[in-house]
Amino acid sequence: MAREVRVSAGGAYDLGYHVVWCPKYRRPVLTGPIAARCDELI
Repeated sequence: MAREVRVSAGGAYDLGYHVVWCPKYRRPVLTGPIAARCDELI
């Protein structure tokens, strides 16, 4: 998938996103079938 760089009179920019998952106390939260489904989606 190619990312699009937008250009305007004020400059050029490329907006993206980054997801960070850090549960409290770093205990495993996503386990079993829920973890497998999240892997499929991501």
